[in-house]
Amino acid sequence: MRFARRMRSRSRIFLLSRFSTFIFFGIVILLLSTIILFAWYGRDLPKPGKLSSSNLTQSTRIFDRNQILLYSVYSSENRIYVSLSDIPKSLQEATIAIEDKNFYKNEGYSLSGYLRAVRDMILVRKITGGSTITQQLIKNTLLTSERTIPRKIKEFILAVQVDRKYNKDEILELYLNAVS
Repeated sequence: MRFARRMRSRSRIFLLSRFSTFIFFGIVILLLSTIILFAWYGRDLPKPGKLSSSNLTQSTRIFDRNQILLYSVYSSENRIYVSLSDIPKSLQEATIAIEDKNFYKNEGYSLSGYLRAVRDMILVRKITGGSTITQQLIKNTLLTSERTIPRKIKEFILAVQVDRKYNKDEILELYLNAVS
């Protein structure tokens, strides 16, 4: 009787030990795969420095000698770059409230946004946005707007780099000039 109980106890411990080992190696393989995947997609990304205001397409404006606008010449976009200090505070706050309420707190990406988007895709079968303002800026200026996992990985990597290179006000200024 005691022998049978002891054997069952040992077999449970053995199974628990095996299961723990399996979980441990599964996590290690998952982490290594993630690192390799990010290294693979991160190897030939555009540089975050390409986001500067000088790289945005702007209209050419022609003035007369009295500084009166005569013509505005543009190809595909009629755009004039505006500094953040000249953009109304209400527009800045509205953009942040609608697009990314945690803009000043996040590091260029939103884990909760990703999880919400995955949940909606699985449960509701609806594709919803999980991107931050930084990610939207990158998608619209440095990458394509295709809906693929590789593009989302590249966007994530660049968002972290951009968030480290620029302060939040610079990112918001670029976003409002490039995306809006």
